[in-house]
Amino acid sequence: MKFSFTKAISCTLLFASISTYADSYNFQPGLWEMTTITKEIKGIPAELKEAIEEMLKNQPPQSEQKCISSIDGLFEYNNECKYIKKHVNDNKFKMNISCTTSEGLIEGTGEIILKEKASSGWFEMISNESPYGPMTIKNAFNAKYIQPCKQ
Repeated sequence: MKFSFTKAISCTLLFASISTYADSYNFQPGLWEMTTITKEIKGIPAELKEAIEEMLKNQPPQSEQKCISSIDGLFEYNNECKYIKKHVNDNKFKMNISCTTSEGLIEGTGEIILKEKASSGWFEMISNESPYGPMTIKNAFNAKYIQPCKQ
């Protein structure tokens, strides 16, 4: 079973822009690797629950590498989303977002912890308009600096 908004949750929506707060963080430009895994899906129809739980147990983490020259590049923008609340406390960034997609309204909350060469966090998205009714997907991620970018 494939949820088309799962990738958005694990990649784009997980990372909100924090360009306003870039000076608050000690960020290392270069090649970064982000690893994301779906931790939990709630609201699954009973007839699909066992299959989805088995899929989550056997699902390998998804990794992606990206050359990032500034902290803004670590956090991708998504024009479908409105950032309702942003809060920065030391190296912690919290957010609530609301996204209007072709699948309907998706709302979420998350937390990102940044360090010079590492980042980690979680994100939970709620869709009340999925084909199966209200669903919640929770993802976790880690990102790490690999090396300088090759020109």
